[in-house]
Amino acid sequence: MVAFAHADIWRIKAATRDLIERAGGQERAGNCCGYSQTQMQRFASTAHPDVIPIPALLLLERDVGEAIGTALLAELQARAIGRAPPVAFEASYAAMNRRIADLQADIAESLRDHRLSPAERARIERTAAHVDRALEAFRQTIAKGEVS
Repeated sequence: MVAFAHADIWRIKAATRDLIERAGGQERAGNCCGYSQTQMQRFASTAHPDVIPIPALLLLERDVGEAIGTALLAELQARAIGRAPPVAFEASYAAMNRRIADLQADIAESLRDHRLSPAERARIERTAAHVDRALEAFRQTIAKGEVS
């Protein structure tokens, strides 16, 4: 087992202090992850040897919405944390493509006999309207910044 260098512990404690501050202070951070205000103070203090436990770190990161400590731990091991595409982006992209495939299938089916009946035109128009709505939802997802 390789021990962390003293400077690494200080960096972990600095990340802990940042998380505690972003969570609203020691008392709120402690309530968030099940520790007392005093223990949170120890986790953040360079004068105390206690380091924040991983489950508490993860709870604070979830609360503040930033992976400050996890990113640091990865960096200390010469790793980096990549961002997964947001679920909203993937879902809207999949829905849009599914609707486009439906439209292509409707057109292909309608053109098998090289004619478009009024019923086939109406079905294609309904399916195209679904494509329009799916495309608009996809654009809204992008506009909200839900893309990595």
